[in-house]
Amino acid sequence: MRVREGALLSYRTIFEVLMSIMRETGSPELPVFTQKYLNSISMYPHWCRLVVRLVVLFVNIFMLKAAEKNNAAMPVSSVKLLCTDFDGTLVESSLDRCTQEFAEVLSYQRKRGGSWVINTGRSLPYTLEGLAQFHCPVSPDYIITQEREIYHLSSSGKWQDFGDWNLRCRRLHNELLLKYQDALEAICKGLTHRSEITPVRENGIVSGLVASSEEIMSQVTVELDWACKDLQGWAYQRNNVYLRFCHVDYHKGSALKELCRLIGFPREVVLAAGDNFNDIAMLDGKHAAMCACPANAIKEVKEAVLKADGFVASGNHALGVAESVQYFLER
Repeated sequence: MRVREGALLSYRTIFEVLMSIMRETGSPELPVFTQKYLNSISMYPHWCRLVVRLVVLFVNIFMLKAAEKNNAAMPVSSVKLLCTDFDGTLVESSLDRCTQEFAEVLSYQRKRGGSWVINTGRSLPYTLEGLAQFHCPVSPDYIITQEREIYHLSSSGKWQDFGDWNLRCRRLHNELLLKYQDALEAICKGLTHRSEITPVRENGIVSGLVASSEEIMSQVTVELDWACKDLQGWAYQRNNVYLRFCHVDYHKGSALKELCRLIGFPREVVLAAGDNFNDIAMLDGKHAAMCACPANAIKEVKEAVLKADGFVASGNHALGVAESVQYFLER
């Protein structure tokens, strides 16, 4: 009678363990719970433990095969390179933090082989400072600064020039400022609203302007377009009330194109997002097949994005960028 009761108890134990396994086979903690049940039957007969161990073995094999199948079926992201501006596009001020939606989009893209580049008008130190304040759980793979210089993270963990692009860019930029320094000084002094404009200088040479308001800067750009039309190779990049003189061949669009050449990405897998005048060069569809902007972008940017068959988000800043990435992933 005792033997029969023991056998019935063993059968019941096996049944309970198997039912528990069936209920929890979807759990990622499979090794934990199987070991838990194996420990719980350690006092039962050897044949009982053997049956349960065999079942657990088959369940583990099944789960591993299912995981391999899911990983193999995981789609490669259509957005291989996400190129975003920083100020105005991801953040409104230094107090803004990375949104959960943007962090999730970056993580999703990164797991599927995607990369992220910040394409900003900031200098490299100022960009890194902004990133530290942004508190994004995913770090950018590349950084484009001052609308033109390309950096990548070295094996030592330091940001360094990517290729010889930066050297060529700096040389042409410096040559341009030296060549036209007298002309630019005279033009700046002759601007109608010069009392509301502050010149920015590099090594004593005027290299940009800061206006007291966006309205004033809009009037200044009209005058500059006319006054500087004969300065070959000269151009400028504007963001809000800030304006930087530059070489016509070096801007956010051309820098993005060079980065894609360096890492071997065609424009068809690039998504660019920006919000202001200096972003338009990368939002015209020439260097990124997917173009987008958050809802807070200026009118001119929205027009450029729509002209490039892009997407204008309903959300502002990082929320809008996350919405844009999701749109192109699902399209």
